[in-house]
Order: sequence, then structure tokens, then C-alpha cells
Amino acid sequence: MIEIQDTKEWIECIESSPDGNMVAVGSHDGKIYIYDGNSFDLIAKCKGHSAALTCLDWSSDGTYLRSVCNAYELLFWIMPDFVQDPSGASNTVDT
Repeated sequence: MIEIQDTKEWIECIESSPDGNMVAVGSHDGKIYIYDGNSFDLIAKCKGHSAALTCLDWSSDGTYLRSVCNAYELLFWIMPDFVQDPSGASNTVDT
């Protein structure tokens, strides 16, 4: 069993990337924690939401992560750069 304590708030959602190399964890602190899918080492923190995360979803090729929070913000993240894509809704139409 692995115990991870990178966030002080509780975890709402967890999704692994399609290839299993990364695990995205959505917290009530409004951040997404990205872990290595094998060692569970913290790789990155994605900050941008103003409320607790409620849902995470990877694109089928693993190049995008989509997130939703309690403030109804839909954000898109480019993987593995871990940066927000403000044009993600239009950039992922064919994804």
C-alpha cells in the first residue's frame, strides 16, 4: 500500500493515462497532482481551478487531460508538458 500526502485536502477523482505511465489525482484544493504510474513519485502539479476538482478525463492518446471543478470550469492540459491550453476545447475537437 502506498500513502501519499501531497495535498492537505481530500481526493475527489483519480484517472490513469491510457498507457498507464501517469496518474492524475484531482483534489479539493483545486489542483491536479500528476504521478508516475509505476513509482507514484510526484511529477507535476497543475494549478488553474478556483474550486474543488470533480472530474478528470484523458484523451485516448494521452496528450491531453481534461478537468472540471465545482465552479464549472472546464480546463484542458497538454501532457506531458503539464501546462494549461486555453484553446483546448477547439484544439481537442478531433482528439
